Amino acid sequence: MWKPPERIRHPLPAPAWPTAAAAAVARWFQPVEVGPVRLAERTWVPAMVPWRATEEGFVTPEVLAWYERFARGEPGAIVVEATGIRDVPSGPLLRAGDDRFLPGLSELVSTVRRASGGRTRVFLQIIDFLSIRRRPEREVFLTRFLKISDSLKEKLSVKGDVEARGVLLTLSEGDLRAVLSEREWHDLQFGARELVTDLHVPSVRSLPEVLPPLFASAALRAERAGFDGVELHFAHAYTMASFLSPLNTRDDGYGGARENRVRVGHLMPVGPNSVGVMAFSRKPSIRRSASRRPGSHRHRRSRRTGRAGRSMANPHWASHRWCRALLRSPGLHR
Repeated sequence: MWKPPERIRHPLPAPAWPTAAAAAVARWFQPVEVGPVRLAERTWVPAMVPWRATEEGFVTPEVLAWYERFARGEPGAIVVEATGIRDVPSGPLLRAGDDRFLPGLSELVSTVRRASGGRTRVFLQIIDFLSIRRRPEREVFLTRFLKISDSLKEKLSVKGDVEARGVLLTLSEGDLRAVLSEREWHDLQFGARELVTDLHVPSVRSLPEVLPPLFASAALRAERAGFDGVELHFAHAYTMASFLSPLNTRDDGYGGARENRVRVGHLMPVGPNSVGVMAFSRKPSIRRSASRRPGSHRHRRSRRTGRAGRSMANPHWASHRWCRALLRSPGLHR
């Protein structure tokens, strides 16, 4: 890696904490209208997944404690972690794909309201993702997951599937890469995952018709649970980000040219009184949060003492490729 020939040490600026009066009139602590929702101030805790839900996607006491600690700082808004819109296994990730998740989500909202004294607005980030597997062991992949095609048997000069798997196990890394397709090699190295371009898979081909109702249903459940709105997750190579990607080469009108790649996003059912704020970065990046300690009281102290604290969480949320939309309104029901 390139390094500059000389290290430049810049002097640190002298700390100049504002007075309580100066902090009180700072724009950071002024209210702001976000569509039909009014935030008491302009601090925003972005969505972060703490992996505290159950394996079935239910809210746990640990989840409630996580968000209660944030809410005690009374930020303008808290966005609850990525929550799956489908009722499918997804590990310790919250879900909103069925009504049975409503009691836990409602309790989460009540916890935030109570801990913040009603000052903090709370939103739910909703996400869709396609099938994905962890990177397998070489032997497991070759004996269980790899589909033996006729072309692969021809390359190996064998007739049966069992014989083909036996030969594959004996190949060197270079020889194995030579006989596997680019997709098969990628699945071995990184784990198999469905792509939005897998149009031969019926469930993937139908995504443009399936996704809008799924997101709408999850948004309505969020409203019933008491959330002030939802945030659509358009980031990190998950389903919606994959539709937006230049690598999306679907030939059914939802890939290729930019206007086609954004079509699924335009199909999302946003009500007439809703607001959609697109926060797209030029270069997608994931940065570590400014503070690893969740929900510290620095924010509340800064308002009372005039000390200017840092953001309680990742301050770079605006650089992430997700869309804030479907804010709570009667339009959700239309």
